[in-house]
Amino acid sequence: MCYLCRMGKTVLVQHRNFYDADYAGSYSIKTYTSKKTYDDLGNWSHEEIVLQPKNPEFSPIVIHEDEADEFRVIGEFVGVVKIDGNICL
Repeated sequence: MCYLCRMGKTVLVQHRNFYDADYAGSYSIKTYTSKKTYDDLGNWSHEEIVLQPKNPEFSPIVIHEDEADEFRVIGEFVGVVKIDGNICL
């Protein structure tokens, strides 16, 4: 797995022309997954990107290649900082 790969990571995504009814706005926190296709030379491209919520009551966001420019990963959740047993955000 490459160090730039987002597969399975929790990400903060900004979306321009998409309204996320679950979060009522233009940002979403979801788990990033994607399906890729490969050509004869081994080059890949996204078939689709799925932003999956951790809560099953919310809907996933499915992004197709022609919509990819409308979404931008702003951040990636990497860990929790604890000081004296308290979680600091």
